[in-house]
Amino acid sequence: MVHGSYENKSERSRRAFVLNVFADGTVSNTDDELLAGVPKVPKGNKMDGKFFPLLYSS
Repeated sequence: MVHGSYENKSERSRRAFVLNVFADGTVSNTDDELLAGVPKVPKGNKMDGKFFPLLYSS
């Protein structure tokens, strides 16, 4: 789902949460850091582990 909102003009802060989901078996296409504070996943290696958990298994 794509969602957007207008700028926050209130005095209260607005919190956000983003969840990126991809298919099991997806591999990294770079040796660069993907997210700040997350260990690098070498190019060609499966995206898994603590920071890329499997959400559903049939």
